[in-house]
Amino acid sequence: MTNNQSVQGKIYIRTGTYAGAALPVEDGLVIGSDPEQCQLIINDPDVERKHCRITYDEKKNLYYIETYSISGVLKADGSVINQGYPVAMQPGEQIRIGKNEMEF
Repeated sequence: MTNNQSVQGKIYIRTGTYAGAALPVEDGLVIGSDPEQCQLIINDPDVERKHCRITYDEKKNLYYIETYSISGVLKADGSVINQGYPVAMQPGEQIRIGKNEMEF
């Protein structure tokens, strides 16, 4: 990789409507059911209109997820990311939003 190339974070959709997709996180990816507020639209009764926002820190190689939903975001280990503050996630970690499983 040259100095002019930057690493771009991606989220990989494992299950659900967009299974198999790899989406760039860029300056932030907002996930939810409202197409006016979100870049990734998930039509699922368990997904809020504006459910969460994912950002990527290239220097630290970390993803940050900020939850707007009262129900939070479920991590693969069964713990819940509650609303209120960004939580760091390592590449390879997985989350579940509604019926959609995603990997950083």
